[in-house]
Amino acid sequence: MAWTLGWTELISWGILFYAFSALLVPMEDEFGWSTGLITGAYSLSILVSGLLAPVIGRWIDAHGAPWLMTGGSILGVIMLVAWSRVESVSGFYLVWIGMGVAMACTLYEPAFAAIAPWYRRNRGKAMLIITFLGGLASTVFLPATGWLDQRYGWRDALTILAVFLAVTTILPHALVLNAPPVERTHAKRPSLVSSFRDLMQTAWFRRFSFAFFLQSFVTNAVAVYMIAYLIDQGVSPTTAAITAGIIGAAQTGARVIVTVFERYADVTSLTSWMFALQFLAVLVLVIWPTGSGMLIAAILLGFGRGALTLLRPTILLNHYEVQRFGAVNGSLAAILTIAAASAPVVTGVVVGWLNGYTVVFAVYAAIALASAIVLVSTRWVTAPVPVDAR
Repeated sequence: MAWTLGWTELISWGILFYAFSALLVPMEDEFGWSTGLITGAYSLSILVSGLLAPVIGRWIDAHGAPWLMTGGSILGVIMLVAWSRVESVSGFYLVWIGMGVAMACTLYEPAFAAIAPWYRRNRGKAMLIITFLGGLASTVFLPATGWLDQRYGWRDALTILAVFLAVTTILPHALVLNAPPVERTHAKRPSLVSSFRDLMQTAWFRRFSFAFFLQSFVTNAVAVYMIAYLIDQGVSPTTAAITAGIIGAAQTGARVIVTVFERYADVTSLTSWMFALQFLAVLVLVIWPTGSGMLIAAILLGFGRGALTLLRPTILLNHYEVQRFGAVNGSLAAILTIAAASAPVVTGVVVGWLNGYTVVFAVYAAIALASAIVLVSTRWVTAPVPVDAR
Protein backbone atom coordinates (compact mmCIF):
# COMPACT_ATOMS: atom_id res chain seq x y z
CA MET A 1 0.00 0.00 0.00
CA ALA A 2 2.61 2.54 1.09
CA TRP A 3 5.06 1.81 -1.72
CA THR A 4 2.29 1.84 -4.31
CA LEU A 5 1.01 5.20 -3.11
CA GLY A 6 4.57 6.51 -2.97
CA TRP A 7 5.06 5.50 -6.61
CA THR A 8 1.78 7.01 -7.79
CA GLU A 9 2.40 10.21 -5.78
CA LEU A 10 5.82 10.59 -7.43
CA ILE A 11 4.24 10.37 -10.87
CA SER A 12 1.04 12.31 -10.11
CA TRP A 13 2.87 15.22 -8.49
CA GLY A 14 5.49 15.22 -11.23
CA ILE A 15 3.02 15.31 -14.12
CA LEU A 16 -0.13 16.99 -12.80
CA PHE A 17 1.60 19.61 -10.64
CA TYR A 18 5.20 20.23 -11.74
CA ALA A 19 5.06 19.79 -15.52
CA PHE A 20 3.35 23.16 -15.84
CA SER A 21 6.50 25.01 -14.72
CA ALA A 22 8.63 23.29 -17.36
CA LEU A 23 6.13 24.13 -20.11
CA LEU A 24 5.32 27.73 -19.12
CA VAL A 25 7.81 29.41 -21.47
CA PRO A 26 6.98 27.33 -24.58
CA MET A 27 3.27 28.00 -23.98
CA GLU A 28 3.97 31.74 -23.70
CA ASP A 29 5.96 31.62 -26.94
CA GLU A 30 3.21 29.85 -28.88
CA PHE A 31 0.10 31.53 -27.47
CA GLY A 32 1.47 35.02 -26.92
CA TRP A 33 -0.57 35.23 -23.71
CA SER A 34 0.76 37.07 -20.66
CA THR A 35 2.45 35.15 -17.86
CA GLY A 36 -0.27 36.30 -15.47
CA LEU A 37 -3.02 34.94 -17.73
CA ILE A 38 -1.37 31.53 -18.01
CA THR A 39 -0.37 31.19 -14.36
CA GLY A 40 -3.85 32.36 -13.33
CA ALA A 41 -5.27 29.09 -14.66
CA TYR A 42 -2.67 27.15 -12.68
CA SER A 43 -3.52 29.07 -9.51
CA LEU A 44 -7.21 28.38 -10.13
CA SER A 45 -6.50 24.64 -10.27
CA ILE A 46 -4.75 24.78 -6.89
CA LEU A 47 -7.70 26.67 -5.43
CA VAL A 48 -10.17 24.12 -6.84
CA SER A 49 -8.08 21.27 -5.47
CA GLY A 50 -7.98 22.73 -1.98
CA LEU A 51 -11.65 23.65 -1.81
CA LEU A 52 -12.61 20.12 -2.85
CA ALA A 53 -10.41 18.57 -0.15
CA PRO A 54 -13.16 18.35 2.52
CA VAL A 55 -15.54 16.65 0.07
CA ILE A 56 -12.84 14.22 -1.06
CA GLY A 57 -11.88 13.48 2.54
CA ARG A 58 -15.47 12.72 3.54
CA TRP A 59 -15.85 10.41 0.53
CA ILE A 60 -12.74 8.43 1.50
CA ASP A 61 -13.89 8.23 5.13
CA ALA A 62 -17.20 6.72 4.00
CA HIS A 63 -16.26 4.67 0.94
CA GLY A 64 -12.48 4.26 0.80
CA ALA A 65 -9.99 5.50 -1.77
CA PRO A 66 -9.71 2.96 -4.62
CA TRP A 67 -12.35 4.22 -7.05
CA LEU A 68 -11.85 7.87 -6.22
CA MET A 69 -8.07 7.81 -6.78
CA THR A 70 -8.51 5.63 -9.87
CA GLY A 71 -11.04 8.10 -11.24
CA GLY A 72 -8.67 10.95 -10.42
CA SER A 73 -5.92 9.32 -12.48
CA ILE A 74 -8.29 8.78 -15.41
CA LEU A 75 -9.45 12.39 -15.22
CA GLY A 76 -5.82 13.54 -15.08
CA VAL A 77 -5.05 11.64 -18.29
CA ILE A 78 -8.07 13.19 -20.01
CA MET A 79 -7.08 16.69 -18.89
CA LEU A 80 -3.49 16.22 -20.09
CA VAL A 81 -4.73 15.22 -23.54
CA ALA A 82 -7.13 18.18 -23.57
CA TRP A 83 -4.28 20.49 -22.48
CA SER A 84 -2.17 19.24 -25.39
CA ARG A 85 -4.94 20.25 -27.81
CA VAL A 86 -6.09 23.53 -26.24
CA GLU A 87 -6.21 26.66 -28.38
CA SER A 88 -8.33 29.22 -26.49
CA VAL A 89 -8.10 30.96 -23.14
CA SER A 90 -11.51 29.64 -22.07
CA GLY A 91 -10.51 26.10 -23.01
CA PHE A 92 -7.23 26.48 -21.14
CA TYR A 93 -9.01 27.56 -17.96
CA LEU A 94 -11.56 24.73 -18.25
CA VAL A 95 -8.69 22.25 -18.55
CA TRP A 96 -7.11 23.57 -15.39
CA ILE A 97 -10.37 23.46 -13.46
CA GLY A 98 -10.53 19.78 -14.41
CA MET A 99 -6.88 19.39 -13.48
CA GLY A 100 -7.68 20.81 -10.04
CA VAL A 101 -10.31 18.11 -9.57
CA ALA A 102 -7.81 15.45 -10.66
CA MET A 103 -5.20 16.74 -8.20
CA ALA A 104 -7.77 16.78 -5.38
CA CYS A 105 -8.39 13.08 -6.04
CA THR A 106 -4.78 11.93 -6.37
CA LEU A 107 -2.23 14.02 -4.42
CA TYR A 108 -1.17 13.94 -0.75
CA GLU A 109 -4.48 14.63 1.00
CA PRO A 110 -6.34 11.61 -0.43
CA ALA A 111 -3.19 9.48 -0.15
CA PHE A 112 -2.90 10.27 3.56
CA ALA A 113 -6.59 9.56 4.09
CA ALA A 114 -6.21 6.27 2.21
CA ILE A 115 -3.18 5.09 4.17
CA ALA A 116 -4.09 6.26 7.69
CA PRO A 117 -6.57 3.46 8.54
CA TRP A 118 -4.09 0.73 7.61
CA TYR A 119 -1.53 1.43 10.32
CA ARG A 120 -1.33 1.61 14.08
CA ARG A 121 2.25 2.11 15.24
CA ASN A 122 3.95 2.37 11.85
CA ARG A 123 1.79 5.11 10.36
CA GLY A 124 4.72 7.54 10.37
CA LYS A 125 6.90 5.15 8.37
CA ALA A 126 4.15 4.60 5.81
CA MET A 127 3.67 8.34 5.35
CA LEU A 128 7.45 8.76 5.09
CA ILE A 129 7.53 6.33 2.15
CA ILE A 130 4.76 8.26 0.41
CA THR A 131 6.25 11.71 0.97
CA PHE A 132 9.85 10.61 0.35
CA LEU A 133 8.99 9.33 -3.10
CA GLY A 134 6.56 12.18 -3.74
CA GLY A 135 9.29 14.63 -2.78
CA LEU A 136 11.38 13.43 -5.71
CA ALA A 137 8.70 14.47 -8.22
CA SER A 138 10.18 17.84 -9.13
CA THR A 139 13.70 16.40 -9.32
CA VAL A 140 12.57 13.73 -11.77
CA PHE A 141 9.85 15.37 -13.83
CA LEU A 142 11.00 18.97 -14.26
CA PRO A 143 14.08 17.97 -16.29
CA ALA A 144 12.23 15.06 -17.95
CA THR A 145 9.41 17.34 -19.09
CA GLY A 146 11.90 19.92 -20.30
CA TRP A 147 13.72 17.26 -22.33
CA LEU A 148 10.45 16.02 -23.86
CA ASP A 149 9.54 19.60 -24.79
CA GLN A 150 12.88 20.19 -26.50
CA ARG A 151 12.71 16.90 -28.40
CA TYR A 152 9.02 16.71 -29.36
CA GLY A 153 7.43 20.08 -28.55
CA TRP A 154 5.23 20.84 -25.57
CA ARG A 155 2.02 19.43 -27.06
CA ASP A 156 3.48 16.02 -27.90
CA ALA A 157 5.33 16.06 -24.58
CA LEU A 158 1.96 16.29 -22.82
CA THR A 159 0.60 13.39 -24.86
CA ILE A 160 3.57 11.25 -23.83
CA LEU A 161 3.11 12.25 -20.19
CA ALA A 162 -0.60 11.39 -20.40
CA VAL A 163 0.21 7.89 -21.65
CA PHE A 164 2.82 7.44 -18.92
CA LEU A 165 0.37 8.62 -16.22
CA ALA A 166 -2.29 6.21 -17.49
CA VAL A 167 0.03 3.20 -17.61
CA THR A 168 1.68 3.78 -14.23
CA THR A 169 -1.14 4.99 -11.94
CA ILE A 170 -4.60 3.83 -13.03
CA LEU A 171 -4.15 0.08 -12.44
CA PRO A 172 -2.12 0.50 -9.21
CA HIS A 173 -4.87 2.70 -7.77
CA ALA A 174 -7.58 0.27 -8.90
CA LEU A 175 -5.90 -2.98 -7.83
CA VAL A 176 -3.77 -2.19 -4.78
CA LEU A 177 -5.84 0.30 -2.79
CA ASN A 178 -7.94 -2.28 -0.99
CA ALA A 179 -10.57 -1.48 1.63
CA PRO A 180 -8.85 -0.64 4.95
CA PRO A 181 -9.26 -2.83 8.04
CA VAL A 182 -11.39 -0.34 9.99
CA GLU A 183 -15.10 -0.17 10.44
CA ARG A 184 -16.69 2.52 8.33
CA THR A 185 -19.94 4.03 9.44
CA HIS A 186 -22.61 4.56 6.84
CA ALA A 187 -24.96 6.23 9.26
CA LYS A 188 -26.35 9.63 8.37
CA ARG A 189 -23.54 12.15 8.58
CA PRO A 190 -23.83 15.86 9.29
CA SER A 191 -23.66 18.11 6.26
CA LEU A 192 -20.31 19.36 5.08
CA VAL A 193 -21.14 22.87 6.27
CA SER A 194 -22.25 21.79 9.73
CA SER A 195 -19.26 19.47 10.07
CA PHE A 196 -16.89 22.34 9.23
CA ARG A 197 -18.79 24.63 11.60
CA ASP A 198 -18.40 22.09 14.41
CA LEU A 199 -14.67 21.97 13.83
CA MET A 200 -14.34 25.76 13.86
CA GLN A 201 -16.32 26.01 17.09
CA THR A 202 -13.51 24.14 18.84
CA ALA A 203 -10.93 26.53 20.28
CA TRP A 204 -8.12 24.02 19.72
CA PHE A 205 -8.89 23.57 16.00
CA ARG A 206 -9.27 27.34 15.50
CA ARG A 207 -5.83 28.00 16.94
CA PHE A 208 -4.26 25.02 15.22
CA SER A 209 -5.67 25.96 11.79
CA PHE A 210 -4.78 29.64 12.28
CA ALA A 211 -1.18 28.74 13.12
CA PHE A 212 -0.89 26.61 9.99
CA PHE A 213 -2.64 29.29 7.93
CA LEU A 214 0.00 31.85 8.92
CA GLN A 215 2.81 29.39 8.30
CA SER A 216 1.41 28.35 4.92
CA PHE A 217 0.99 31.98 3.84
CA VAL A 218 4.61 32.80 4.65
CA THR A 219 6.21 29.69 3.18
CA ASN A 220 4.23 29.92 -0.06
CA ALA A 221 4.99 33.62 -0.46
CA VAL A 222 8.70 33.08 0.15
CA ALA A 223 8.80 30.05 -2.16
CA VAL A 224 7.23 31.99 -5.03
CA TYR A 225 9.35 35.14 -4.64
CA MET A 226 12.63 33.79 -3.26
CA ILE A 227 14.40 33.75 -6.64
CA ALA A 228 13.18 37.25 -7.49
CA TYR A 229 14.23 38.47 -4.03
CA LEU A 230 17.73 37.01 -4.35
CA ILE A 231 18.15 38.52 -7.83
CA ASP A 232 17.04 41.85 -6.39
CA GLN A 233 19.82 41.47 -3.81
CA GLY A 234 22.43 41.05 -6.56
CA VAL A 235 22.53 37.25 -6.83
CA SER A 236 22.78 35.86 -10.37
CA PRO A 237 19.61 34.20 -11.73
CA THR A 238 21.37 30.83 -12.06
CA THR A 239 22.67 30.89 -8.50
CA ALA A 240 19.28 32.02 -7.20
CA ALA A 241 17.54 29.12 -8.99
CA ILE A 242 20.07 26.59 -7.68
CA THR A 243 19.64 27.96 -4.15
CA ALA A 244 15.85 27.66 -4.38
CA GLY A 245 16.30 24.08 -5.60
CA ILE A 246 18.08 23.21 -2.36
CA ILE A 247 14.73 23.60 -0.59
CA GLY A 248 13.41 20.44 -2.27
CA ALA A 249 16.42 18.36 -1.27
CA ALA A 250 16.21 19.58 2.32
CA GLN A 251 12.51 18.65 2.47
CA THR A 252 13.29 15.02 1.66
CA GLY A 253 16.00 14.78 4.30
CA ALA A 254 13.77 16.40 6.91
CA ARG A 255 11.07 13.78 6.45
CA VAL A 256 13.50 10.96 7.17
CA ILE A 257 14.89 12.67 10.27
CA VAL A 258 11.46 13.55 11.65
CA THR A 259 10.16 10.01 11.19
CA VAL A 260 13.13 8.62 13.09
CA PHE A 261 12.97 11.06 16.00
CA GLU A 262 9.28 11.96 16.36
CA ARG A 263 8.69 9.04 18.74
CA TYR A 264 11.16 10.62 21.17
CA ALA A 265 9.60 14.10 21.16
CA ASP A 266 6.23 15.67 21.75
CA VAL A 267 4.81 16.15 18.25
CA THR A 268 3.28 19.58 18.98
CA SER A 269 6.57 20.86 20.40
CA LEU A 270 8.44 19.45 17.42
CA THR A 271 6.02 21.16 15.05
CA SER A 272 6.46 24.47 16.90
CA TRP A 273 10.21 24.17 16.41
CA MET A 274 9.68 23.61 12.69
CA PHE A 275 7.58 26.79 12.60
CA ALA A 276 10.40 28.59 14.37
CA LEU A 277 12.82 27.34 11.71
CA GLN A 278 10.72 29.11 9.09
CA PHE A 279 11.03 32.32 11.10
CA LEU A 280 14.79 31.89 11.37
CA ALA A 281 15.10 31.11 7.65
CA VAL A 282 13.23 34.23 6.54
CA LEU A 283 15.16 36.33 9.07
CA VAL A 284 18.44 35.04 7.63
CA LEU A 285 17.23 35.98 4.14
CA VAL A 286 16.57 39.53 5.35
CA ILE A 287 19.84 39.98 7.24
CA TRP A 288 22.20 37.87 5.10
CA PRO A 289 20.68 37.34 1.63
CA THR A 290 23.86 36.39 -0.21
CA GLY A 291 26.62 33.79 -0.01
CA SER A 292 26.34 31.28 2.84
CA GLY A 293 23.34 33.10 4.26
CA MET A 294 21.04 32.23 1.37
CA LEU A 295 22.20 28.60 1.48
CA ILE A 296 21.45 28.37 5.21
CA ALA A 297 18.05 29.95 4.65
CA ALA A 298 17.21 27.49 1.84
CA ILE A 299 18.17 24.50 3.99
CA LEU A 300 16.12 25.76 6.94
CA LEU A 301 13.12 26.53 4.72
CA GLY A 302 13.24 23.08 3.14
CA PHE A 303 13.76 21.28 6.43
CA GLY A 304 10.79 23.01 8.03
CA ARG A 305 8.47 22.51 5.06
CA GLY A 306 9.41 18.86 4.64
CA ALA A 307 8.89 18.08 8.31
CA LEU A 308 5.52 19.83 8.46
CA THR A 309 4.15 17.70 5.62
CA LEU A 310 4.37 14.73 7.99
CA LEU A 311 3.75 16.43 11.32
CA ARG A 312 0.42 18.03 10.37
CA PRO A 313 -1.45 14.76 9.71
CA THR A 314 0.29 13.15 12.70
CA ILE A 315 -1.12 15.76 15.08
CA LEU A 316 -4.60 15.42 13.61
CA LEU A 317 -4.47 11.63 13.95
CA ASN A 318 -3.54 12.09 17.61
CA HIS A 319 -6.77 14.01 18.23
CA TYR A 320 -9.42 12.68 15.85
CA GLU A 321 -10.81 9.26 14.99
CA VAL A 322 -9.15 7.68 12.00
CA GLN A 323 -12.62 7.25 10.49
CA ARG A 324 -12.95 11.07 10.45
CA PHE A 325 -9.40 11.86 9.39
CA GLY A 326 -10.19 12.46 5.73
CA ALA A 327 -12.85 15.04 6.51
CA VAL A 328 -10.83 16.83 9.21
CA ASN A 329 -7.62 16.87 7.17
CA GLY A 330 -9.57 17.99 4.11
CA SER A 331 -11.14 20.87 6.02
CA LEU A 332 -7.72 22.03 7.15
CA ALA A 333 -6.38 21.64 3.60
CA ALA A 334 -9.14 23.93 2.32
CA ILE A 335 -8.13 26.61 4.84
CA LEU A 336 -4.47 26.29 3.88
CA THR A 337 -5.34 26.51 0.19
CA ILE A 338 -6.73 29.99 0.78
CA ALA A 339 -3.38 30.95 2.30
CA ALA A 340 -1.42 29.35 -0.53
CA ALA A 341 -3.55 30.97 -3.23
CA SER A 342 -3.59 34.45 -1.68
CA ALA A 343 0.08 34.66 -0.65
CA PRO A 344 1.58 35.27 -4.14
CA VAL A 345 -1.08 37.85 -5.01
CA VAL A 346 -0.84 39.76 -1.73
CA THR A 347 2.95 39.68 -1.82
CA GLY A 348 3.07 40.95 -5.39
CA VAL A 349 0.78 43.86 -4.58
CA VAL A 350 2.66 44.86 -1.42
CA VAL A 351 6.07 44.54 -3.09
CA GLY A 352 4.79 46.87 -5.80
CA TRP A 353 3.62 49.40 -3.22
CA LEU A 354 6.90 49.32 -1.31
CA ASN A 355 9.06 48.98 -4.42
CA GLY A 356 11.14 46.21 -2.85
CA TYR A 357 11.17 42.90 -0.98
CA THR A 358 13.19 43.52 2.18
CA VAL A 359 10.47 45.06 4.35
CA VAL A 360 7.93 42.49 3.14
CA PHE A 361 10.23 39.59 4.02
CA ALA A 362 10.94 41.14 7.43
CA VAL A 363 7.20 41.25 8.13
CA TYR A 364 6.90 37.64 7.00
CA ALA A 365 9.61 36.64 9.46
CA ALA A 366 7.51 38.18 12.23
CA ILE A 367 4.40 36.36 10.99
CA ALA A 368 6.32 33.06 10.97
CA LEU A 369 7.33 33.66 14.60
CA ALA A 370 3.72 34.48 15.46
CA SER A 371 2.58 31.19 13.91
CA ALA A 372 4.91 29.26 16.25
CA ILE A 373 3.53 31.16 19.26
CA VAL A 374 -0.07 30.47 18.20
CA LEU A 375 0.69 26.77 17.81
CA VAL A 376 2.27 26.59 21.26
CA SER A 377 -0.85 28.26 22.66
CA THR A 378 -2.94 25.24 21.62
CA ARG A 379 -1.61 23.65 24.81
CA TRP A 380 -3.61 26.15 26.85
CA VAL A 381 -7.01 25.07 25.51
CA THR A 382 -8.81 21.75 25.71
CA ALA A 383 -7.79 19.54 22.83
CA PRO A 384 -10.01 16.91 21.19
CA VAL A 385 -9.76 13.55 22.96
CA PRO A 386 -7.34 11.23 21.14
CA VAL A 387 -9.89 8.45 20.64
CA ASP A 388 -7.73 6.75 18.04
CA ALA A 389 -4.56 6.30 20.10
CA ARG A 390 -2.89 3.53 18.11
